Amino acid sequence: MESPCERNKRFDRDCSSGFFRSFSYFDRDSTAGQHQAIGVFPKACLFVAAFLSVLCSIAAADNSATDLPSPEQLQLFLDKPEQIYGSRAIYRVYRNRKPIGSHTLFFDRQPNELIVNVEAEMAVKVLGFSLFSRRYQVAEVWSAGELVLMKTSINDSREGVRTIEAQSRGDYLLIEDSARESTFTSALAEHASNHWHPGVVSARRIFHVLHGRLYQGPPQARGWERVVLDNGDVVSARRFDYLSGFTASVWYDADWRWVKLTFNADDGSTVEYKCYKCRAG
Repeated sequence: MESPCERNKRFDRDCSSGFFRSFSYFDRDSTAGQHQAIGVFPKACLFVAAFLSVLCSIAAADNSATDLPSPEQLQLFLDKPEQIYGSRAIYRVYRNRKPIGSHTLFFDRQPNELIVNVEAEMAVKVLGFSLFSRRYQVAEVWSAGELVLMKTSINDSREGVRTIEAQSRGDYLLIEDSARESTFTSALAEHASNHWHPGVVSARRIFHVLHGRLYQGPPQARGWERVVLDNGDVVSARRFDYLSGFTASVWYDADWRWVKLTFNADDGSTVEYKCYKCRAG
């Protein structure tokens, strides 16, 4: 049985190609004594196509809500991330479609913990002069399936140097932020905003490693979309939108590998992270 999306695609294709002219009715021209073919009403065709498009959107949203990684898949990302991403995953960063830097993930498996290191560097230049630059390093530590430590060091040409450390202390998170010159606590974080682990798409508490604060999740599922990677490959990927506290869209491929991120910066520009090399092998 056809799904609403399949039916919508077929109807839209047939409508635009003139398939429905075969269902045209005839009007007798009494003067010429001939039949004159009149095609199907264009407005009716467009109305049905629009109706099927709405059904498709509803069905896609419903499917997205139940399309989540299995417990086995989630555990694999913690146990053997190198089998998914390789020893490192490289993303190219763009601002308004112009390259400005890179974002790299490194996976270090220790006997009792997993350490995920992030190194990012970006710069915006005009006529050879630097308008903005930012470098940051993040260390994310997992132990026994729990996120226990996040450490961030940021060097920003506009805001200076900032360090953030968030550490699990049993039933709460202890946060030290040099920008606030204070230590404070919050609820435990389920995931960090580094995006590599797909468990974040169902997490209710997400620690933003660059903002130094906890945000409420989970992001909203938007269904499957076509994504062009930085190396030119085209993949089908699930889209999720963050709408609470910070806004961003993130895409994961069929194996729940992170492949793309996009958001609007404070100056209104569009920033994209696109997978260049994020697959093992």
